[in-house]
Amino acid sequence: MDIPNPHDRFFKETLSIRENALDFVSGVLPDTLREKLDLSTLSIDPNSYIDNKLAESFSDIVYSCSVECNTVVKISLLFEHKSSPDPYPHIQILNYIAGIWEQLRKQQRKPQIVIPIVMYHGKKTWRKRDMTSYFKESGNEFYKFIPSFEYILVDLSQYTNEQIKEGIFNRVAIKIWLLLQKHISDKKLIGRYLRDFLKLGILYYREQEGLQFLESVCRYILLATDLEIEKVVQAAQQIPESAKEVIMTTGEKLMKQGFEQGVEQGMERGMEKAKLEDARKMLDKGYRIEDIYDITGLSKEEVEKLKKQK
Repeated sequence: MDIPNPHDRFFKETLSIRENALDFVSGVLPDTLREKLDLSTLSIDPNSYIDNKLAESFSDIVYSCSVECNTVVKISLLFEHKSSPDPYPHIQILNYIAGIWEQLRKQQRKPQIVIPIVMYHGKKTWRKRDMTSYFKESGNEFYKFIPSFEYILVDLSQYTNEQIKEGIFNRVAIKIWLLLQKHISDKKLIGRYLRDFLKLGILYYREQEGLQFLESVCRYILLATDLEIEKVVQAAQQIPESAKEVIMTTGEKLMKQGFEQGVEQGMERGMEKAKLEDARKMLDKGYRIEDIYDITGLSKEEVEKLKKQK
């Protein structure tokens, strides 16, 4: 079973819902910028602009939005994978923006302004600074050769639980998503706060969308931590019975998938062991190395390694 990064999956399942993205973006944009955007026009862009190199650091969800001058900008939600920030985030983000412009150019469309919103939940402090600080040269004569742009940083270490729950965001899904992202690396804290986090969605879990979100929450917790399913169920005592069933069903699915994966991996290991044993016997009988790896399917390096061990 190939399970995608649980942080990445939870991010995409949550913020691909327009109403969730709208609440998140409204909560983190500066007032002066939010006033110029017509957020009622926010619509998801089905494309991802992450290339293979950037995929090591970021996932993205992109929305388009109209501004007061009847043009369209892109709002890119960038989820930082790593537990510690890159020393030169401007360079990564600049490559990302240039990639969007290049795709627009290939489509014979004009460049669009890109507003990058970087969501970071690592433990190490993200020190946001201007791109000019990367260079020792000083003075305007040199700075004019440096591409300068801003990005919006959402560093969850700078938010208290109360700010997330009460002060900034309205959607239950966004509150729970951010609270889990903030504490997911600390099993003890997750165990301590999970009951309170789940309680935030008591009314939400009566809707189909809320139950789907709860399934995402349960899957995320069980895959991203080693918290036992029983602990999750205990934390859900005050939520509706239908929601508890979702938690149990999700846990059972994951356990089944884990068992099937274990069986599949065991079969693969058994086949590999049999190939090695056949190769050893063929070496004892004097077969040529070329014939052995051709017959068994082992690599030339594996067969040569076996020969050296004899």
